[in-house]
Formats: sequence, structure tokens, C-alpha cells
Amino acid sequence: MKKLLCISLTLILFSCNSAQKPIELSLKKISQGNLYGNGKEQIDEQQMVITSQEDWINLKKKIISTGKSSNDLPNLSIDFKERILIVLFDKQQTTGGHSIEIVESEQTPDKIIFKYRKSHPEGMATSVMTQPYYLASIIKTERKIVFEEIK
Repeated sequence: MKKLLCISLTLILFSCNSAQKPIELSLKKISQGNLYGNGKEQIDEQQMVITSQEDWINLKKKIISTGKSSNDLPNLSIDFKERILIVLFDKQQTTGGHSIEIVESEQTPDKIIFKYRKSHPEGMATSVMTQPYYLASIIKTERKIVFEEIK
């Protein structure tokens, strides 16, 4: 009887998986490009998570305030009950040819890590003030979101 009880307890303990399973992030790139407002948008270098329509509208107003971006942002309708936005802004650059983008993601039980890379032109580039940005959406999550730059 003791053997049966020990075997049963062992099976129960080892069959329980307390680790949170990875979720399907469904990362969807929405827009990537450059702002050309010479800093008039007043957007600093940053990585941000947008979880509400109000925050998205406020950021979008800043992005399009000068009317000078490389990509017109689509009339984006996000259901913030289902998805959240991941936004990256690089610092202002004095030449063209710069970009920023998410290249991979990792999940742990308590956080999601987005790894991003900044690209710079090699050799000659046009002399123009630019500020690279990247905008994507993912499935809504309660996990902490962390950003790491890959150099």
C-alpha cells in the first residue's frame, strides 16, 4: 500500500507543471519609418507600450503633427481589449539611412523581452534630420514587457 501511495504521489507531483506556458504573441508590424519634423514632434528616444485608445491617439497626434514622416500611419483601429501596441523611437539622427526594429522576442513566466536593433548607414548618406520609429501590435498580456537593444 505504501508503495502504491508513493508512486501515486510521485506521478502527481511530476505531472504538475506550474510554469506559465508561452503565449502566441502574434507580433504584427504596423508601421516602420522615419519622422522628419526636426524634433518638432517632441518625441524622445524611447520604447513604450500603449494599452489604451487615448494614449494611442495622443501619440499619433505627435507623430503626424508636422506632416513629415516617411510612412503615413494607417487609419489604425486597435481593439485595446484584445491587443496592445509596442512602439520604438530612436534618437534624432543628422542623416538618412537609419532604422530601428524588433528582431526577436523571448518569454519567461513573468515577462516578455523584445530585442531590437538599430541600423545605421554605411558610407555616404543624405544630410537630413530623421528619427526612426517602429510600431507593432501584440496580443494583450499582463506580463511585464522589457526591451533590450542588440548591438
